[in-house]
Amino acid sequence: MRRNGLNILTGLVALSAFAMAAPAETKAETAPSFVSGGKLLVCLDPTFPPMEYMENADARQPIGFDVDVITALAETWKVEPQIVTLDFSGLLPALDAKRCDMMISGATLKPERLESFNGVPYLKTGSVVVGRSDADGTYSSYEDFSGKTLSYQSGSIYEKIVADVNAALKKAGKPEIDVQAYPKGTDVVQQVLLGRVAGGITLDSEFAFRDLQKPGELKVIFSDPNKEQYAAYFRKEPASDQAAVEAAVAELVSSGRLKAIAEKWRIPADALDGIGQ
Repeated sequence: MRRNGLNILTGLVALSAFAMAAPAETKAETAPSFVSGGKLLVCLDPTFPPMEYMENADARQPIGFDVDVITALAETWKVEPQIVTLDFSGLLPALDAKRCDMMISGATLKPERLESFNGVPYLKTGSVVVGRSDADGTYSSYEDFSGKTLSYQSGSIYEKIVADVNAALKKAGKPEIDVQAYPKGTDVVQQVLLGRVAGGITLDSEFAFRDLQKPGELKVIFSDPNKEQYAAYFRKEPASDQAAVEAAVAELVSSGRLKAIAEKWRIPADALDGIGQ
């Protein structure tokens, strides 16, 4: 599935001709500026199935929904995909330091991230708190976990979510949520299974995958009604890169390629609603 890079001179001529013919549009195959040398270098943390993970202890390359999206983008831009694996908390710093061209790693679209980077959504998702299958009851809000312990992945948006909830609980004179942060998404769920935490905060896509692999071990005890979007992040300059990435994602949707990837990883079709529009 590897592709050779575009001839640089040919690519420049094509881009120049297109710019004169249709300045208001960007074709899907028009590569963003950060794609160079025939490669697309993407940072991810391979500990978040089904988005990205190592299939077994001997695996040398990650697999997953995001890996297939990276491959599809690289093929659209006629370059070779290459992946750099890091802990989640180090992904955006690595992108900022130009150790990679993009960060595609189960990261949701957030205003605070958009202050420093551009982002293009490619899949909808929602946060859930999962507990063991024998956990008592369900919860209607994060505040209901007052006085209990939750785990989440370090460097994720859940740090801020729980911090905001704890600030409200403290103001109301209620016990705060105890937190345990772990570098890997797999560690978060492991603490739940070991009974060391009341629940682990994750995304519905990861829970669906784990339930498919080992049915009945976990259950959703709280589902956040606010839906989010997974996004591909890249540096802000030049501004034309935003249109190039948006056009490529739109093409993956209109061609049915993204739908096929979602079906492969058992992700519901409605997770693509509104994507690429």
